[in-house]
Amino acid sequence: MKYNKTHLSLILGMGILTPLHSMAITILGDKDFPSSGVSSELDEINILTTITVPTITTSSATALLASKNNLSINSPNKLIITSYAAKNHDSSYGIRVVNSHLTSNSDLDINIKDGLDNQGRVIFNDKYGAAIHLDNQGHAIFNNKVTINNTSSSLDTFVGIMAYSSNAGSSSAKFEDDVTINALGSRNFGIVVLNDNDTTGKGGELTFNGKVAIHIKETGGVGILAEQMENATPNSGASILFNQGLDVVTENGPTIRASMHGLNLTINGDSRIVSKNTDGGTYNAIHATAGTININGKSTIVGNISGYNTGVINLNLLSGSTVTSTIDNHSIIPRPSDHPVAKIKVNMASGASWNMTGNSYIDTLSGSGTVAYQTSNTPYGLLMVEDLSGSGSFVMRTNLVGDGTGSNQGDLLKIIGTTSGSHTLTVLNNGSAATNGTETLTLVETSDGNGQFAMNSKVELGGYQYDLRKTGNNWELFGAVIETDPGTDPEIGPETGPETDPGTGTTHPEPEITTTADASANFLNVGYLMSYAENQTLLQRMGDLRQNSEHGNMWLRGFAGKFDSFAGGKLSQFDMTYQGMQIGVDKRLAIESPIFVGLFMGQTQGSPNYRSGDGSTKSSNAGLYASYIRHNGAYLNATAKYARLKNSFNVKDSQNERVSGNGSSDGLSLSLEGGHKFNLSETNNGLYIEPQVQFTYGHQAATNITASNGLRVDLGSYESMLGRVSTLFGYELNAGDNQVNVYLKTGLVREFDGNVDYRLNGSQEQHTFKGNWWNNGVGVSAQLSKAHTFYLDVDSATGNKFNQHQVNGGYRFSF
Repeated sequence: MKYNKTHLSLILGMGILTPLHSMAITILGDKDFPSSGVSSELDEINILTTITVPTITTSSATALLASKNNLSINSPNKLIITSYAAKNHDSSYGIRVVNSHLTSNSDLDINIKDGLDNQGRVIFNDKYGAAIHLDNQGHAIFNNKVTINNTSSSLDTFVGIMAYSSNAGSSSAKFEDDVTINALGSRNFGIVVLNDNDTTGKGGELTFNGKVAIHIKETGGVGILAEQMENATPNSGASILFNQGLDVVTENGPTIRASMHGLNLTINGDSRIVSKNTDGGTYNAIHATAGTININGKSTIVGNISGYNTGVINLNLLSGSTVTSTIDNHSIIPRPSDHPVAKIKVNMASGASWNMTGNSYIDTLSGSGTVAYQTSNTPYGLLMVEDLSGSGSFVMRTNLVGDGTGSNQGDLLKIIGTTSGSHTLTVLNNGSAATNGTETLTLVETSDGNGQFAMNSKVELGGYQYDLRKTGNNWELFGAVIETDPGTDPEIGPETGPETDPGTGTTHPEPEITTTADASANFLNVGYLMSYAENQTLLQRMGDLRQNSEHGNMWLRGFAGKFDSFAGGKLSQFDMTYQGMQIGVDKRLAIESPIFVGLFMGQTQGSPNYRSGDGSTKSSNAGLYASYIRHNGAYLNATAKYARLKNSFNVKDSQNERVSGNGSSDGLSLSLEGGHKFNLSETNNGLYIEPQVQFTYGHQAATNITASNGLRVDLGSYESMLGRVSTLFGYELNAGDNQVNVYLKTGLVREFDGNVDYRLNGSQEQHTFKGNWWNNGVGVSAQLSKAHTFYLDVDSATGNKFNQHQVNGGYRFSF
């Protein structure tokens, strides 16, 4: 039905005001709905329908053509447009707007099917299929959702939305609601702004105020393309604006590509820009050789970001953003001095991260985000920045050992312009590195020496900890040193603190070992102290034997205690609680014989605490003993003990990661003790004094521990030569078959040997148990009816290596 503006000033249909012109207006309603397409070349067209599923299907060049006169779409239901025209025409369109205006107030579903034989032709060289095509002076507004599908993989060149401009005029469109574009087949394009030859005016403009999602499958496609023909004159600028973010994914093709002078492509809001490369090719997520690309918001970007010539890329990444990419402005490519260089600026808010997949070169890096260099499976990386500011974090890797000839290497941050702000470095721990604590490696190079850099935490490389220091204009990794207390007086031995060069007198600070090395090497302390505690308990049993030398005995002893304040040089800050049980039986060889023999077995469990964690240990032991006791109070005791020790630990490294390990070792000890009991009143009743002397030889076998972080610790075997001189003061009370003995003891213990070495991934360290300590105790034993004896005593040891507190209790049955 046709109307003239002299007959109709306002058309009411669904409450929509239709623009009027001097030419005729054609309203296409339900009865004359254009199911095979329509053109506005002769009349202004208003599609005003209430059909439930309005569908336009065409095999001609264009389904809806807005040309010369305006065209509007007004339907309460989704309008479906399907074109099969691609094989039959050089170019085909779902909607084309040229030298006209189009307004859509309906949801649109546009499908382009079948293929176009565009064999070998240059992109957009006359033949392609487009869902929405805005031609010279073509303008449109889409107020509702737009869904575009290319459902044929044979279509050679497909475009979802194109804004084309030439010397005949520019084109533009606004999309007020969501837009979705899905495309199959090779050489597919989601959104295109194209400037033709001799363009002297303003370029095309596309504005998206809803969410936009684009998925391009197959090789050769581009998600968003802004391009000008070879001889186009630079103009006042085309623009593509996304105000509600962008979700664009391409498979084996670039995602965003800009090659247009004066272009401004801006993405605001949450975005996802992903280039999936599955065919082995090299494709960019963002590529600019001309024009400016601005990305502002929370963004996920996967794929390389590249700038050439006059291209400009600005990334303003908000918290939660993740970029997995190599970013390159190609500034290091040799070129003439007057040749333009692309500009790439990156600003990262706290919580934004850039996972750098290759060497990267950018102009500006600012903000407080995190840059993480490549994974461990890739070569070490370089990030070169013209100007660095803010408070960024950098996660880096190193190989301090290199090939063993001093050619160590690692990730590098290089600032060739200005540096400001305070930045943090995190160097990834690597327990398998064969370091020795003396290596250095430059991590940051600056041209002006400004800015501040610090480590989040010391880094653990091999068995040693490393820290950061400034050297000249640069910052380097170096072996952290042990902080010593000037008030301490360490025991003279192989582990005495900083080494001094005898030729120059120069002091070389001792490198600090890692928490994993500390826990592993402390197996030495665990074995030494467990053996000492077990031997103490056994000797106390020998003392009990002297109180009743008439019968054979079966006995049971339990004990518990704690070692703490261990001053072991690099293996300090160690303590351990323990508890154990021993059971045995002994027999006097004959009533007249002064010799007793016995055997025993036992188990001791411990809970070591390390600098940054804890562990568990278990000793299973067994042995023989003999005692020679004279009636005048003199005696001689001998013991032989074998122990199997198992140990495990679980600690946190400097970056709060859990590390575990375990090991086992065998030990043997032989002990000889002599003494004499002097009664100060009648025998076995009243005060007495008992001087004692003891010597114990011990051997602990070598072992090794490989921790879960790759650190291998080889623990050497060692010999222990332990001497003790002590005196026991006591009081005995005998009443028939009952006896009570109360005593106080004190003595000096000396370790004469106890030197051992251990290796951290091959780097040798030394440790010693040599030192003195006082051993004191108080105890009581009570014998009932000659058959049952109960005893309890408390021991303590105080020395320059460790302190000990132990409680012993037991029961003996005599037969």
